[in-house]
Amino acid sequence: MADVAGDLYDFMTVQACSMGVLVADVMGHGVSAALVASMVKVAVSTRCGNDGGPASIIAGLNTTLCEEAREQYVTATYVHLDTANGVGRHAAGAHPAPLLWRRRTQSLEKVGESGLLLGVRPDEAYDESEFHFEAGDRLLLYTDGLIEAENALGESFGEAALQAFINERRNSGTEQFAELLLREALAWSRDGRGKGQEDDITFVVIDLKGEARQ
Repeated sequence: MADVAGDLYDFMTVQACSMGVLVADVMGHGVSAALVASMVKVAVSTRCGNDGGPASIIAGLNTTLCEEAREQYVTATYVHLDTANGVGRHAAGAHPAPLLWRRRTQSLEKVGESGLLLGVRPDEAYDESEFHFEAGDRLLLYTDGLIEAENALGESFGEAALQAFINERRNSGTEQFAELLLREALAWSRDGRGKGQEDDITFVVIDLKGEARQ
């Protein structure tokens, strides 16, 4: 929603058959938010280089913000995906829970819990959760701009339409799904009577392939 904003995402290659995915939202807009977003990316990359797990990465990011960017607050979610074993690990600070669409059961579920907003209290501990996935499952990470988009009736997209959309478009390819999701969210808040989208929208769609197990 702005030339310079605070939403960000990043991918970290941890090992040959695994990767880390970060989605974060710096409160506010403009240059200050963008600078903090850059700090977040560097801090997370450094933690990943030290073989930190999701909880360690989120906790370390929180400590960095408390020490280096006081009164700057961030929500963030970090997921580590091990495709060789079909295992994911997740930790977050005040961020919307990722959504996992399971192809085999045709069901949608939230992944993990979320801890304290980042930048509030140093040395805060964050919980780490584990989940399992199979080839054909789809994972959606996003910022609150997606789910909080409102129509003229004050209904948020996340509460009223997101789960239905994921179910209806479950057979769409990754790129098509992402394109249609953005179009749907923007149309929801531009229904001819609403005031239109006001927050940044960032999301990452991951189609999980998995690998053959020995």
